[in-house]
Amino acid sequence: LPGLDQATGRMLNEHVPAGSLDCRQATWTHLQQVKRILERMEPLCHLLNRAAEGILDDLDRTSQPPESRPFVPHKQPWYDTIIEQEQAFTTLAASLVTWQESQRKLTSFSSQFSQPLAAFSPSLTQFDSAFAVMLEIAGAIFGDTLLRFRTIPKQDDEVVATLLFDLTQQSDQLLSMFHTIVESLCLLMETFAVIP
Repeated sequence: LPGLDQATGRMLNEHVPAGSLDCRQATWTHLQQVKRILERMEPLCHLLNRAAEGILDDLDRTSQPPESRPFVPHKQPWYDTIIEQEQAFTTLAASLVTWQESQRKLTSFSSQFSQPLAAFSPSLTQFDSAFAVMLEIAGAIFGDTLLRFRTIPKQDDEVVATLLFDLTQQSDQLLSMFHTIVESLCLLMETFAVIP
């Protein structure tokens, strides 16, 4: 998004005509990059959901009465893995703060594309709100839900299950946002496509 902001900033600040070939190409390229990143995030959300489902299944199996399940030592390797990832949590938290700061500095889509795309303006406000919601959800996942796993007592399966359901719900919301944004990005990209 910062690269897109710079490309469209040339149209706004330097009064480069929106129809100029290099301006259209730069804008299209940055829109394409945003689209690709969103498309790469989709399988990650699916992976997160499958991992949460697997952990929930494991919790379900280990919480059954002993007579109804085969003997398996009560072990939660996923819990130890979460606790051992202190550096990953620190890095995620720092990245989230950087993203939040960067997002505040960006020009809104409505302003970025107001001159060249006056007819597209109702959809432009949807981009702004969608990216804000995505940032909020990412903040909830990485700044709250995942961090709360570190504070759970080792045998508190109920809290773990609640957090996993919360994580799955947030991931599903992101998936929904990705589909909405990608469809709108494709329409926006068509506007800036350079047709030979």
